[in-house]
Formats: sequence, structure tokens, C-alpha cells
Amino acid sequence: MRAVSIDELAQEAVEAAWPASVIGVTSGGVFVITDNQRVLFLTYSPFHSPSTVNLEPGFTDLRQSENGAKVQLERDRIIIPNSGLVIDLTHAEVWKPQPPAALTADQAAGIPARLERAALLAGDLKGEQGLAPILRWLVGKGDASLTGDMTEKIFLGINILRIAIGAGDVEGAFKAVSVIAGHGRGLTPAADDCIAGVLLVLNRWGSIVKNSLNLVHLNAGVLQIARAKTTSLSCTIIEAAALGQGDERILQVLDGVMSGDYAETAAIQNLVRMGHSSGVDSLVGITLVLTS
Repeated sequence: MRAVSIDELAQEAVEAAWPASVIGVTSGGVFVITDNQRVLFLTYSPFHSPSTVNLEPGFTDLRQSENGAKVQLERDRIIIPNSGLVIDLTHAEVWKPQPPAALTADQAAGIPARLERAALLAGDLKGEQGLAPILRWLVGKGDASLTGDMTEKIFLGINILRIAIGAGDVEGAFKAVSVIAGHGRGLTPAADDCIAGVLLVLNRWGSIVKNSLNLVHLNAGVLQIARAKTTSLSCTIIEAAALGQGDERILQVLDGVMSGDYAETAAIQNLVRMGHSSGVDSLVGITLVLTS
């Protein structure tokens, strides 16, 4: 089979030929972990994302791969010997999200209204899944509902994180991240996606989000905490967020909220379909920063 595109973080791993193995197999694709804990995702999905290899549509069942199976990463191909899978990378386009353009004064002035619409629509569509019950509260349109993954402890941690970001308090942010990191189900727990959303907006839109936080210190400290408390996949996503990179469905909504240049309803619908609640949890992190 052939790869259509490969993210630059995944490309770094294959070019370095890091030793790797299968860490998870889902209906969406195969997760591969390298010996230095970077996670790659091999998938038929058309959506680009950090550390992802997007495959040409085909009929090969990726679920035939087994957890723990060795994976050979090579410059021009990825091989999973025990299942006979060979992925040709020769013509794969390298995907890297483009940095956002500068905003006009009118675009910047419209951010609060666009953010409110996005948060309310995403919250309505997702209901009680993940951290969605906090979105209405974050934009000042109601109380937070402590249901699903949004427990009292996590609500407190997220509120402390919001206050710390608003105050430029890096140590306070570290304490909050230590409380919530790893909370939730699956390969990317809900709170981890929220943390990634926080770093994504700060690093991607730092010129607009005026903040006194030392981002180099914040990025390094949050990643260190994540490596001690949560999954390797979450750490890969958080690492990408610190570079201002994220899944294109998240970027479309984030950049759209900032600039107004996007198909709002369609983009938010795509976002809330990400994983169990990964998209909306990332939006919680974004909203947390933009309302802090």
C-alpha cells in the first residue's frame, strides 16, 4: 500500500529508522511507538495530524497487526513483518501546518463572539461527553455541569490552570497540569487533549494572545509532567502542540475562531467527531486560554 502524506514528526522517525513496535490497533488505524516514545498513527483517514501517516484508500485490513509486533521504519517504507504490511513512502507528501496570517483589527475584535458560537455549538453537539460540559461556563453562558469526565477535581484543576494562564503564573500552571494530566479514558485522556489545546493556542497564536508566560519554560515543564503521568500518545500530541501544530480539524476551528475565515458549522461538526471526545476536549483548552 502507498502513503499519500506523512507529517514531519513521523517523517523524522522514519528517516532516523528508530526501532518501533505496534502499541495499539483500532478501527481507525494502527498506533506505532518508537523506542524514544514517539507515537505514529497509520490510518486511512484523510485528515492530517501530527505524527500521522495517511494511507491511500484500500482494502487491506490494518487490524491484522498485533500489539507488540515489531515495526521497521525506513526512509522509503514502513514494514510490519508479522502481518506482511508494507507501506510505500516514496511519493508521500510531507504535511506541515502553515503558520497563521496576521489579523486585522476587525478580525481580532470578532474573536470573542466567534469563540462563544463555537463553544456553544460544540457543547450542544457533544452533550456530556469528555469535558464538553464546561464549555458553556467558560464563555459565561451558564454553569459547568460536573458529569462524565468533568469531575469536581478536574473542574478545580482546569479553573486553576485558567487563572494561572491569565496571571502569567508558570508554576501555578504546572501545579494545575499535575492535577489533571492523565484524567480520562483511552489513548488520549480528555484532560491531556485539553492541555494540548492550551499549548496549541499559546504557541500558534502567541502574537495575538498577549501573555507574560515564558513559553519555552511552560512547554518544557508541561511535557515533563505529561511524560511522568500519562500516555505516550498524549505526550506526542502535547509535543506537537508546543510546536504550534495539531490535527487539521482542530486547527481549522482554532484559526477560524481567530480570523473568521472558515465554514463555522461544518468545521465544528468535524471537530466534535474526533475520537470519543478529543476534538471538543482540545476546544476546551483553547477556550480556557482565550477567556483567561
